[in-house]
Amino acid sequence: METVNINGRVGETVTIRCSGWGVLTYVKENVKYFCSSPCTEDKHVIIKAGYKKIIRKDRIELFNSGEVLLVTFIDLQKSDAGKYYCGVEIVGIDVYIEVNVNVKDAEPSSPIKTPITVTVTVTTTSPVTSPHVSDGFTDMSTTNQTLNTTTLPASVTKGAGNVLHLKIAVISISTLLMVILLLIRKMKNKKRKVVSSAHVPQEDAREAVESDDIRLEAQQPVSRHERSSTLYSSADPDSIYMNYR
Repeated sequence: METVNINGRVGETVTIRCSGWGVLTYVKENVKYFCSSPCTEDKHVIIKAGYKKIIRKDRIELFNSGEVLLVTFIDLQKSDAGKYYCGVEIVGIDVYIEVNVNVKDAEPSSPIKTPITVTVTVTTTSPVTSPHVSDGFTDMSTTNQTLNTTTLPASVTKGAGNVLHLKIAVISISTLLMVILLLIRKMKNKKRKVVSSAHVPQEDAREAVESDDIRLEAQQPVSRHERSSTLYSSADPDSIYMNYR
């Protein structure tokens, strides 16, 4: 008796090929069947198929193609493991082929990878040149920048590596924030210097104008009539009267 060994895993679909019946009689168009061991009684027959017929019962499908009998297990289970027989009906004693089905556990599924998205919003203050600048002031505008990190794969078996990547990302973002804060501080100091330098020239200019006014008043010529009036007003009235006489 010929023997066929088939190996499969839980959940798979496997097909058994029974051929070469080892008889000289014509069996191509004979009825063929699949039965469980010991296959000595009709109750052991699981399924039968005539010539060129496809018959299915539960999870077992039988196709009698002629010289070959194809037996297919759909969604293989642990309970399907065991010894079976492919049989062909002939006059006298039927002919059998022994079939041994071995079922292993299903392959472990790949670890599920869950993407992690880290979103950090950074608010920075940057100088923007205004089209009209007066008194040495520069307009300051606030811009919001959003930094989106690339999604990081996370799995149960590689959790430690993902935590390391996350720490590196946090350190990088912290460094960026420190640089931005330093830039903001420098810009504020620069603004204070611009404002203080803008006031000093105005005060110097005001003092210079006052000095020029005093100088002009001191240098302005006095007319003859004004000098006489001044002399008469400052002189003694009695002396003026005696001179007149």
